[in-house]
Amino acid sequence: MPLPASVSRQFAKIPANPSEAEFRGPYNKLLTIFPSDSRYTVIPPYVPGGSRDAADFIVRFEVVLDEPN
Repeated sequence: MPLPASVSRQFAKIPANPSEAEFRGPYNKLLTIFPSDSRYTVIPPYVPGGSRDAADFIVRFEVVLDEPN
């Protein structure tokens, strides 16, 4: 599934040598694909031993479909 144009535009605005802060807007826009009243939940997983102070970082989100019982 391709990203909606509104999301792609936000990621296109990220400069060549971005800071962590420059990803906040695009990631927030990306998360709006999954409305709060849907059965999907977006979860930033816990990574043991990770450092919040690292210069290089990886952002990963898991999208989980809440299956009815």
